Amino acid sequence: MRFKTVRCVERVGFEWTDIDGKDHILCGGVGWDSTIQAPPAPGAAPDQHYRKVPQFTVDDFTFDGDRKSYNPDKVFVEWNLSAAGPWPRGFCAIPALAEKDGGEEFAELLKQIWAILSPAVIQALSSVVAGLAGGTVGAAAGATAGTAGGTAAAPGVGTALGLVVGAAVGAIIGFTIGYIADSLLDDILESGNLPTVVLLPDATGLFGNGTATSDSFTLDYVRPGQSGHYEIDCYWQLS
Repeated sequence: MRFKTVRCVERVGFEWTDIDGKDHILCGGVGWDSTIQAPPAPGAAPDQHYRKVPQFTVDDFTFDGDRKSYNPDKVFVEWNLSAAGPWPRGFCAIPALAEKDGGEEFAELLKQIWAILSPAVIQALSSVVAGLAGGTVGAAAGATAGTAGGTAAAPGVGTALGLVVGAAVGAIIGFTIGYIADSLLDDILESGNLPTVVLLPDATGLFGNGTATSDSFTLDYVRPGQSGHYEIDCYWQLS
């Protein structure tokens, strides 16, 4: 999964905890595929099917309309398709976004997101992929699934995958992020477009548009009831 652009629609704005009035935007998150039944135990060796994305700085945004355009496009999370495991395979990514505002809590939020991906939640993705292993996957080889909220969906067949996974995962993520955000100095931006999911029938298939690059889609992040609105333009790519 790659980022093309991170765009400021509306800045979080100046607050008493700001040093220079700029929005210092941070990102991080997690990705996993449907071959696993549970996240790795704490301290376990890295798992090629489960990817933690540590905190990184996107950019400083001074005005509404500012944007960070990556060149080359930034890899948010990636997998080796030759890794052992069954096909078809679903891939799930959860980018988290925050404006650093005097606290150091965003890294803690990432730990919380990693922690809430319990075996039951991860199994939901595996179960949905297994359920689609018949007619849907066969008829829609390489289709991209929509995001959980049903908006900003990557065009293609298989949107049901994103919707069902969203029912199992999106509500948990949204509740957890919202609950944590209320107690932090850092301004956590929430999204109804998570998780974003792609479904591949095998290690050599293409996306629904017949190419190795999916159509672009946008993830929308806001602070409910407050200023702060950012968008991430992204896509999936086979390389």
